[in-house]
Order: sequence, then structure tokens, then C-alpha cells
Amino acid sequence: MNFRNTLQKSLIFDNLSHRFDHPTASEIYDDLKEQGVGIATIYRNLNLLVDEGKVIKIIDDKHISHFDIVMNKHCHFVCKNCGEIIDISPKMIFRDDMKMKVDYNNIVLSGICEKCLKKGK
Repeated sequence: MNFRNTLQKSLIFDNLSHRFDHPTASEIYDDLKEQGVGIATIYRNLNLLVDEGKVIKIIDDKHISHFDIVMNKHCHFVCKNCGEIIDISPKMIFRDDMKMKVDYNNIVLSGICEKCLKKGK
């Protein structure tokens, strides 16, 4: 499949590459709307970037899609209490001697994060 690069797609990818907060499409839109990028364009291009393997879609417990740029192999943990999405190393989950190839970019764990546990929530 031939993937085109457009100005809008480049702006979206650039926005994601400077973030560490796993934004939603709406949050990216808030950053790019003054540059004339519409919300439908953001959704369409995020889906293209996911198809290209450049971006990961993370769906939280409320069925909201968040996006993360693929920089290295990692997993995600979503806190069911505060909603924070945390990058975690695959070494925290998988043994080195496993006899399988794991696609780390699609693994999302959920539970209660350390901050919420300390607050007693």
C-alpha cells in the first residue's frame, strides 16, 4: 500500500512526536486547529498513521482512543481510577527465555496506578 505524506499528516505526526501524554484526537485538534487542521482530518490521518505502524492506538476503560508514537517496543498500563496511561517496559511482564515473539505495541494492562494506591483510592 502506498501511503501519501500530506502537510496535515506531517503536522499531526510532529505533534505526537513532541508529546509524552498519550493524547486523544481532540487534544491534538486543540493544538492544531489554529493551523487550519480539522477534527475529521485528524481522525483520518491518525488512522492512517496507525495503519502505517507509526502510531499506536490505546483504548482506555471508557473506550476513548489515545495515541502514542512508536519509538520503541513497550506496553501500556491504564489506571482505572485516574485514567493515566503509563509506558512500561516489556521486561516487567515477559521473561527473556519465552519461546515466542510478542507484539508489545498492542498490549494494554489496566488496574490501579501507584499514585492512586498511595492515596487509598
